[in-house]
Amino acid sequence: LHKILDLNTNDFDSNLLMGEVLTESEEISEAAIYLQKAIEINPTSPKPYFQLGKMFLKIGETQQAKEFYEKCYKLDSSITEVNEFFVQLDQKETAEKLERLLNQAREAEETQELEQAKSYYEDILSLQPGHFFARYKSGELNEKLGRMNEAAFDFQQAYNNYSEHADEFPKLPIKLGLILAHLQKVSEAIPVLEEAIKIEPSNQELYLLLIQQYKEFFLTTGQEDFEGTTPMSLLKRIKDYSVSNPLSIVSWLGLGYAHRINLLGELELEESTQEGIKAYQKALEIDSTNEHLLYNLGLLNHFAGKIAKSKEYLKNLIQLNPEHIRSFQKLTQIYIEGKEYDEAAQTLRKLIDLEPENGTHRIELIDLYKLACETDDNKDQLFSNYLDEFASAVKANDQSVMAHFDYGYAILTLNSNFSLSEEELSLSISEFKRAISVAPNNPWGYWGLKRVYNKESISGRHRYQEAIDICKKALEFNDTSQAYCELGNALNEDYETNRKTEALENYKKALFLEPDFIEVYFKIASIYRIRNNYDEAMQFYRRVIELDPTTSFAKDAKRSLVHIEKSKADLA
Repeated sequence: LHKILDLNTNDFDSNLLMGEVLTESEEISEAAIYLQKAIEINPTSPKPYFQLGKMFLKIGETQQAKEFYEKCYKLDSSITEVNEFFVQLDQKETAEKLERLLNQAREAEETQELEQAKSYYEDILSLQPGHFFARYKSGELNEKLGRMNEAAFDFQQAYNNYSEHADEFPKLPIKLGLILAHLQKVSEAIPVLEEAIKIEPSNQELYLLLIQQYKEFFLTTGQEDFEGTTPMSLLKRIKDYSVSNPLSIVSWLGLGYAHRINLLGELELEESTQEGIKAYQKALEIDSTNEHLLYNLGLLNHFAGKIAKSKEYLKNLIQLNPEHIRSFQKLTQIYIEGKEYDEAAQTLRKLIDLEPENGTHRIELIDLYKLACETDDNKDQLFSNYLDEFASAVKANDQSVMAHFDYGYAILTLNSNFSLSEEELSLSISEFKRAISVAPNNPWGYWGLKRVYNKESISGRHRYQEAIDICKKALEFNDTSQAYCELGNALNEDYETNRKTEALENYKKALFLEPDFIEVYFKIASIYRIRNNYDEAMQFYRRVIELDPTTSFAKDAKRSLVHIEKSKADLA
């Protein structure tokens, strides 16, 4: 080669071959000279660029090798070794970047910088959409941040490859099933919850939720079959499970709950109530401290008219959990039905102590005062005494938003007249507005004003739009089921303009946030009935009754169902 080059220093092939030979003999500096010379002689040939790339790769200079391989690739993209280099380099760089992003995400999570951690996981997924761990963690972070739809998407994507990662992430079906149920995606939730139950067969929450999701599907779709499962076959499966697992409290709770929610959709609830009590009593023999069990035994015994038993179970539950709100609420109802007004008032005061910012309890207490005084010959004086107490509470603490709400609602309620006097009206409005000024982000002052406007509208001073506007104002900062219900009621009660469609939209939003909101089911049913949508109305009236057949809404629902059946018969 030297002899050839002595004769012709610009011989391309000889310079190229000399560079190759010197590279193989690891004389790198010399090799580089000849290969650069070959490039000068023929800059359009990929071969010297290829050899320089190989040379730098041989001595571990990856970046320089990459530069020459890139030049080679531009001239000839068919060289296998160059293509393989870039594939491997890309994999290596991607792996390094993924590792760096994973470390950054972990660090951000440790310091509770959840948004930043989420951003790192999103970067990982942009590089590798099928990255299971990043998808799972993205779901977890979305769940923590309250973004349930996004969490469901991430967990669903991860769940598609769950079988390959089941040992490392066994909780995935549980997380996904709970979120899908929360989002009321019933058809998607059921199969995932079925898988979750296999992982945690003794998980009470999952088992009851699965039964509830089946019930929701059968009720809302009108279908009697979900992928081969009917209400009857599901009930049989639940019964068989309790028979084969007689010492498992979960099996008996499931059977009791299936009867409690009327899984079969029977029109009469007496038989399912008795069967529910029997199953729950079996569970009671296993664990007499289970809160779900005691509460539902209280409910079912109340349904069955066994008031002493109902009180016993509810009081036992309160002894175990002195902050069990629903038990106090049910006891209040039972006391009022039995005209045990002192006990009812005491229970409502306990609820107010537990939830001082919940105006519902305060409304019920003031309504109770009115109910208890109605038959008393001295009721006007009793009303006056109560009003003095509420006025004193306001004077004692002018910065208490709920004291102003109490006084405003008491003025509205504790009187014998159909309509308010101008003085009462002015004072009630003043108290609710004072509540708003003390706490602009507390919705009860706004909802108190809505009640004033409603009462005035009934008396002939139409203030429907003001009632609607004040509810919309509260909704700006209070995105709750109660807020949507209040706005729905204001729209529904606008007798100047038919705004039933808007009311329905808000009621359905309330149900999304609180699926057991009895009042909302009743209001929706009533709108459907007015529109002669009898099938839809019957579905919602039945849900009212199934949730609690002892409420005033349930009693009205039963009467409405009778009228609907008569109307349907007349149409036929």
